[in-house]
Parts: sequence; C-alpha cells; structure tokens
Amino acid sequence: MNIPSVFYGKAADVKKRVKQIVNEFSKGKPWDELLGDKFIDTNSSSGLIVIDGPSKLLGNQEHFHMYTLMRHVLYDSKIPEGSIEKFFSNSIETNWGLLLLLNYQNFACFDGKDQRRKLFLRAANKQFDSLVDIGSRYSSGLPDPKNLAELPNAIYYCLSLQGIDVNKVITGSRDMKSLHELLKDFYQNVFH
Repeated sequence: MNIPSVFYGKAADVKKRVKQIVNEFSKGKPWDELLGDKFIDTNSSSGLIVIDGPSKLLGNQEHFHMYTLMRHVLYDSKIPEGSIEKFFSNSIETNWGLLLLLNYQNFACFDGKDQRRKLFLRAANKQFDSLVDIGSRYSSGLPDPKNLAELPNAIYYCLSLQGIDVNKVITGSRDMKSLHELLKDFYQNVFH
C-alpha cells in the first residue's frame, strides 16, 4: 500500500505535520494539495502501521502514525462538524485513508452517526484486501506487530454499534478472514 509520506516518521514529527494539514484543510485548502504527491510503499519500508498512539513503547522510531490525523481533528482542535465530514468523506475514498479511521478511539466520529458508520463499513469491505495485504504490521502502540483483526479497531466498534455480534471473532480466531466475513455479512444485509 502507498501511504502519503506525511504520516511516516517519528510520532512528534508526524503530529506537527498533521496539525498543519488539519489547520489548512479547515481553511479550505484541497486535501490532495495538503498531503502532497510523495508516497511511501509499505512493502519497501520499515515501521509499523500504528493505529493508536502515541506510545513510548515504540521508542523514537519511524513508523506510519495513522491515528494522528483524526485524533487531532476530533480532540485537539476546534474543527467544525462540516470539516470533520469532509475529512471522513475523503478518508473512505482510498485504502490508506481508511487507515486514518481505524483507531477504535475515534468513537466521536461514529457515535450517533448511523450513516457514517455504514459508509465506513462499506469502505472497509471494499478495501479489505489492501488491509490484509499489509500483513502483521499493525500496532495499537505496542512494539509487537499484529494483523488488524487482533487489535481493537473501529471496524469492530462500528459493527457492534450496528448490532453485529463481534465477540465470536474477538474471543475466537481473531483472524482477518473471520473479520472479513462479519463485514461481508453486514454489507450484504444493509446494501443489497
């Protein structure tokens, strides 16, 4: 997967870049222009795909800090709801954008937002193969990499808010195939 280079680096450096992006985006600058045209291929780079942080346990190492953008949008800034909706809409359009939403603590993005949850879950179903292709490189702040199904994430959270019993995956195999089956079932019941 190719991820914009602004998300790669040490946590403090990524946080500074993301803060600037959020501020400029809320003033009307285009998403693509702010993220730039430099991408890093996860297959040819080191580092974890960090969906929750920051974490001192990851040391001062370079990783893909994907939690930073929505964390800043939802909790560290005074972004109006309309701009949050734009961030969300742009994020679900690409596989790397979906990574921005995976932190289960993004609940403020999804609580009371039934349509937004459904759109997120539809995007997760559509982009699922690219989430699998990353392999066991996900982290929720710990140095040991996992596959996405092994970590608390917004897919589980949103499925549970939609009435889907995720416990059979969370307490069972915690494999990507089982998580995808939940998503596909939900997708077929809601969108077909």
